Amino acid sequence: MPHHGGVKDLKETTKLRICYDASSKANNELSLNDCLECGPNLNPDLLKIILKFRFYPIAFCADIQRAFLEVGIVEEERKFLHFLWGEEGGTNLSLDDRTVRILRMRRMPFGVKCSSFLLTSTIKLHLKKYEHLYKRTCAVLNELYVDDLITGAYSIEEAALISKEATSILSEANMNLRQWTTNSPPLLEMWNETAGLRRANYFSCAHELSVLISACRFLLNAFLLRVITMLLTCCVLRCVRSCCNV
Repeated sequence: MPHHGGVKDLKETTKLRICYDASSKANNELSLNDCLECGPNLNPDLLKIILKFRFYPIAFCADIQRAFLEVGIVEEERKFLHFLWGEEGGTNLSLDDRTVRILRMRRMPFGVKCSSFLLTSTIKLHLKKYEHLYKRTCAVLNELYVDDLITGAYSIEEAALISKEATSILSEANMNLRQWTTNSPPLLEMWNETAGLRRANYFSCAHELSVLISACRFLLNAFLLRVITMLLTCCVLRCVRSCCNV
């Protein structure tokens, strides 16, 4: 698989990511993605997530650190995920006069056609082990949108419990929930008091959440406008048909 570095200077965490192109192919040949099924879409409806998100007085978000790289590839399937890597100094566009190794991915790279399905199905399978113990929290985690947690609670205590249990459950799968963000300063304070348990987590009440809420309001208003337009159209059509029948 060809690969290159993707740089995002505005990211607070990983500014450089390796991007793999599983759709690359030679003339009259098939790419890896051409040979794969994407699998069913297991992600929840994004509009439903946003609508539910607006109902909670206490909102909070997080994401899974390097989520795709936490999904292992079985030994017999790794032969399909070869890539070239320079022996010294990383890779560049020219491999002439350089020692090059052929490596195999042992973890799921982002960019393969079935990556999203494999990640979501892995998380859902993991959650089945905890549904009888943490019913509410597992219901929240079952609505992860790829690797993003967007939810809320009606009390600070409930939000703190969900965040604590969600972190514990996913840590059993070596998945770290990080970049916790909330609109509640008291909840932020509670998180910071227990941050020693997961020092890698990043807690903030930054303005990004307000931007997200504004985006939610925009989408909801657009949705309501569309519904109202459809209802008005139906009413007009009925009136027209009624007049024509007369």
